Amino acid sequence: MRAVKDISSFIASLTGDRHYILDYLVEEVLEHQPKPLQSFLLRTSILERMCGDLCQAVVGG
Repeated sequence: MRAVKDISSFIASLTGDRHYILDYLVEEVLEHQPKPLQSFLLRTSILERMCGDLCQAVVGG
């Protein structure tokens, strides 16, 4: 992404056929996070927007 001039357009162009991006994010980013953060990220990933109260309601805290 460092070479991409318009990051917003690049991100918008990402589709489900780019499995290598998902693989990278899971293997190199998510799995290296502490377990509580992994759980929080996975549970809140269903949200379109995040705020403290909503995240708390989703994770049951």
